[in-house]
Amino acid sequence: MSNPSFEYWLILHFERTLDTFLTASAAESRLRKHVKKYSKGSLKFSDFSDHVETAIRHAGDLFRERCAEYDDDACECHPCTEVFCLARRIVAS
Repeated sequence: MSNPSFEYWLILHFERTLDTFLTASAAESRLRKHVKKYSKGSLKFSDFSDHVETAIRHAGDLFRERCAEYDDDACECHPCTEVFCLARRIVAS
């Protein structure tokens, strides 16, 4: 789960932010500051691969800091992402 959208997870590859993105389009716009040619339909892992560990750290820290007050429910915590859980397992294997 990523709230408000998957792009929040991608933003965390480049910056640690708790900015509230009211729409998925707002998150996409912010992401384009880091990946100029980002397009939802043509995601390139190479644009993010060097920053996966950073994103895992950012997302994990922010999840622990913010989502506890929502019983770790990413649907209620905004912004929030749980993609770091999957990414951490993949990197560890």
